[in-house]
Amino acid sequence: ARSRRTRWSRQPQNPTPNPNPSPNRNPRPSRSPKPNPNQALERLDSTWASLEFDFEQHRDTEVRLLKMREEDFETLEENQLVVQGMMASKYLATFETEVVSWQKNLSSVSDVLGQMSETQRKWAYLETLFIGSEEVKKELPESTQRFVGIDKTFRATLGAIYKIKNAVAATDVEGQQKTLEEMAGDLELCEKDLADFLESKRRIFPRFYFLATKCARSRASRAAP
Repeated sequence: ARSRRTRWSRQPQNPTPNPNPSPNRNPRPSRSPKPNPNQALERLDSTWASLEFDFEQHRDTEVRLLKMREEDFETLEENQLVVQGMMASKYLATFETEVVSWQKNLSSVSDVLGQMSETQRKWAYLETLFIGSEEVKKELPESTQRFVGIDKTFRATLGAIYKIKNAVAATDVEGQQKTLEEMAGDLELCEKDLADFLESKRRIFPRFYFLATKCARSRASRAAP
């Protein structure tokens, strides 16, 4: 019992201060240093020199639809944030030309990828009707002719990207985004004309409308990446 009292005896309330206190064993962690701009630019050069788009053959045609691997898309988003941070740096003036160039390059990759994904989806759906349906071609000759032009431009644009493959180089093409915007506008016109045509058929043949729409959308969903 005595040894227990000695073991748990209270310490003095006012201990003598240590004249040589030991340093703090758990100092507040310092902030990690910001990456060197030159090193960041070198990493961007190295990454995008070899990063290529991915492609998927469209059914049994020669068309290869544009894709980007998930890990590459994550790299794109991360690098855009890196460049955005460099644009806000107080040392921007030192490397402004290179940073602005990368901001433009990565923005072009992102924009073209987004535009092409939507264009491919619509093209795959409309192709089944404007190319595959004799009735649609007969009933909508103007829209069919418009889609033929879209189809030609679409295949040529995809073919050019497939030939280059490198994501930055393939999207750094003069007039490319304007071409994609024009295709998007023409595809909307074709969609509207087709919707009006199918609606007129629905009033007369409800079952025809249901089957035609379901079949076209099913084929498009399997074709689009």
